[in-house]
Amino acid sequence: LLPYAQERDPKFRSPGFAGRRNTIVLLQEELSFQSELSVRSGSNMGFLVTTLIFVVVGIIAALCARICCNKGPSTNLLHLTLVITATVCCWMMWAIVYIAQMNPLIVPILSETE
Repeated sequence: LLPYAQERDPKFRSPGFAGRRNTIVLLQEELSFQSELSVRSGSNMGFLVTTLIFVVVGIIAALCARICCNKGPSTNLLHLTLVITATVCCWMMWAIVYIAQMNPLIVPILSETE
């Protein structure tokens, strides 16, 4: 990012606090441009594929609970509820982490020597 940003904007090389502020602004613009580009280019395919994998694993786990632990209607309902809840919670945790990486809130801050 840095060499490319230096070529794009001559203010990037200015010394002092203003130079660092310009650097941070340029990095934020570059990150937002890259995230917009990745959204437009269809990079959410990984999200959809992994979501489908979670759905398939949830269905297989529900069938295994139904077949292996068939002890009555209320017990089957409890097992099915636990499997669905566990699958949805695991998917939500993964989805939150995945989405949080798409547009990070923290950008690199350069030290005074850089």
